[in-house]
Amino acid sequence: VVGAIVAVSAALMDGGVYALVWGSVVDIIVRAALLVVVGWKNWHPHVHFRWKDLRGFIRFGLFNMGERLLNFYYANIDYIILGRFLGGEILGIYMIAYQMVVEPFLKINPILVRVAFPVFAKKQEDNAVLRKGYYELSKVVALLTFPVLALIAATTHIFIPALFGEKWNQAIPLIQI
Repeated sequence: VVGAIVAVSAALMDGGVYALVWGSVVDIIVRAALLVVVGWKNWHPHVHFRWKDLRGFIRFGLFNMGERLLNFYYANIDYIILGRFLGGEILGIYMIAYQMVVEPFLKINPILVRVAFPVFAKKQEDNAVLRKGYYELSKVVALLTFPVLALIAATTHIFIPALFGEKWNQAIPLIQI
């Protein structure tokens, strides 16, 4: 309520878009202050630090960081190599082509994974069911993305010049391949 009052007041005083910013800042400050006042009765912060308690978290964090770092480089190594040896122009053409082809997967896969994950979690002990489910999920992904990719390949000579301009026409054969 206090944040809304500040936002409306700032807007009435010609605060412009900053009225929303001030309202949000005041809202956060008031919430934090209320949490401190109410929470202080039940809990007093104190310093507690032991390396022994952190060991598992650090091990997990380092593994997670290393895995993400390797995945990042694995996912971008083609960009690094093309940019380094063939230059920015070829890299740009490659990136446009790559994004046009990969985008359908990036839109469809999260939806299917969100549905499939709970189903797979319930059957996690039955490898045969998981194997069959993964196979079925792969078929659904292929059935959904293949027509989209075929449409992109068939119409790319129209959409690339319309969306990006004539200078990107070199990406058309890459997309079609």
